Amino acid sequence: MGMLKETLLRVFVGKRGREALKAYSDAQSLQLNDPDMAVRTAAQAKQARRIEDRAMAYQESGMSFDEARAQALAETLTESSSDPQAAILKALEEADAKVGKKKSRMPTAADDQRAKLISEALSAMRNKQEDLDKLDPELRAKLTLMAVGALMGGPPTKQ
Repeated sequence: MGMLKETLLRVFVGKRGREALKAYSDAQSLQLNDPDMAVRTAAQAKQARRIEDRAMAYQESGMSFDEARAQALAETLTESSSDPQAAILKALEEADAKVGKKKSRMPTAADDQRAKLISEALSAMRNKQEDLDKLDPELRAKLTLMAVGALMGGPPTKQ
C-alpha cells in the first residue's frame, strides 16, 4: 500500500506538496515533547499546501509555472494572520490612537483641583522664601547647615 500511495502522490502532487504532506504526517505521528514545534510544523505544511493549490489554479488559468508560483506565494504570505509585520503595524496604530486620545483629552475637575494645589504650594514656597530672605546671613547659614544635615541623615547639630 505504501508504494501505491507514494506513486499516486508523485503523479498528482508536486514536490513541495509531498514535502508538506510528509512534514505534516511526521508532526502528527511523532509524540513531540514541544507542542509549539508541532503547531509550527503543521502551520508550515498547511501554508505550503495552500501555495501549491493556488499555483496549480493559476497554471490552469494560463500562467507559466514560475508566474503562478510567484503569485501564489505572494498571496499566501500577505494573507497570513501570524505575520509579525502585521502585528507590529497594528500595535503601532493602537499606540498612535492612544497618544491621540491623551493629547485631545478634555480637562476634568481633578485637573482643575491639581492646578489649584500646585498654585497654593508655589505661593506658600514664595512666602517662606520671603521670610528666609529677612533673616541675617549668619542665622541663615546656620539654618541651611541644619537643613542639609537633617536631609543627609547626619547627627543633629546644637548651636
